[in-house]
Amino acid sequence: MAGEESIKIKLILLGDSGVGKTSLIRRFVDDRFTHNEAATIGFDFKPYQMVVDGRTIQFNIWDTAGVERYSSYLTPSLYRHAHGALFGKNKPIVLFSSSFLVYDVTSAQSLSGVKYWVEQTRQFCGSRLLKMLVGNKIDLDNRIVSKKEGSDFARSMGSIFVETSAKTSENVRDAFVELVRKVSLIFVPISMYIDND
Repeated sequence: MAGEESIKIKLILLGDSGVGKTSLIRRFVDDRFTHNEAATIGFDFKPYQMVVDGRTIQFNIWDTAGVERYSSYLTPSLYRHAHGALFGKNKPIVLFSSSFLVYDVTSAQSLSGVKYWVEQTRQFCGSRLLKMLVGNKIDLDNRIVSKKEGSDFARSMGSIFVETSAKTSENVRDAFVELVRKVSLIFVPISMYIDND
């Protein structure tokens, strides 16, 4: 429908290598899980579209290597166009950038590693980036990071918090939908500012 607002979200998954970023994307986009997923080298990109609460959401999902040595050439291009508004041909499009900061609940070190990725987002985006802290691999029995520790950490950095399992799909779709809903609350529809006369 002409005039219907859509939201375009650039979603960046950040976190140490091996925390399950690629598996979360694969579960969300393709609804499948692969054991022993190959490590991402540099970055990868997946487009995805869905409807949430009657609004068309276009995701550009960026998967990152999770290794600091790649960050020097990744960060400028990865965070480019991190915030702003664009107008499409027939309808306004909101462009918003957000990040999933992913850690592995079986690794306290991976939660500590999130601090590095938070600093990267602050350096290149300031406070404009909507963040969600994602504790992944909750299907595993050898949990080290409690849900309360993850929640407290998220609160300390002003982030949304969720725990997921890419393997069982628990909370994966809900995490993406929750992020979209938060983006929707932040932005007043651009169409309110368009003079239709």
